[in-house]
Amino acid sequence: MTVVDYFSQPIPDMNIILHRLGIDPWSSSSKADGIATFSNVIGGDMQIIIYPDGAENNYEAFNVYIPESKDIEIKLNKYILVGPFLVESSALATFIIIFVAILLFISIEVYRRKVAITANNKH
Repeated sequence: MTVVDYFSQPIPDMNIILHRLGIDPWSSSSKADGIATFSNVIGGDMQIIIYPDGAENNYEAFNVYIPESKDIEIKLNKYILVGPFLVESSALATFIIIFVAILLFISIEVYRRKVAITANNKH
């Protein structure tokens, strides 16, 4: 199983739990390449629970039917990997909007002051 973010970058250190009715759950963690390996898992209806290391309450759950043992890619659109940091995509979008607004405000203020200085020099 490979865990990837919104931009399909592999996410390391994600805890993954596979649940299947009537069987003890399997658990693993994704490595640096986003891959988590499970042994002795056969197909069937599964619930996959994924959460960042140390954030058990911030999980995502998926119900899937896995017909046989195979590689599965789980895309977590909720997260974006920024360097070594895992950031929620909504928080990153908010940061970008605030940053652009600040840049726009500074640009308008600089332009306004230049116009004022130019007008004062003409008199």
